Amino acid sequence: MVHYYDFFYVKTIFYHAGGVVVDICAPDPVAKIGNTKYATLDEAFAAVQAGQTIEIIQAGTYTVPNISQNITVIGGVEGVVFDCTGGDSVASIPNGATFKNVTMTFGQVNYTGFQHA
Repeated sequence: MVHYYDFFYVKTIFYHAGGVVVDICAPDPVAKIGNTKYATLDEAFAAVQAGQTIEIIQAGTYTVPNISQNITVIGGVEGVVFDCTGGDSVASIPNGATFKNVTMTFGQVNYTGFQHA
């Protein structure tokens, strides 16, 4: 699991070990909760607590996971899509969960944002 913290996030780090330079590149973060950034959306959903907000900071098409608590998910960039058409089941989303500035696709129908009340 890769966590990103704003005060030391660097894309490439060079270490000199015995005359060899090793290039270590971390993937760009996909989401953040507060100031903590996560390499994958699954990691962010695993870490989120009730009442917190996940901000997605990388455009892409994602799958809605099962959500067990009231959280807010915000698309921090244009092009955040949740595909709700595939798979054998529909994700479980509790009352009070909110999705903002994202597109939810359900077959031929698209919704921008979602609030389960």
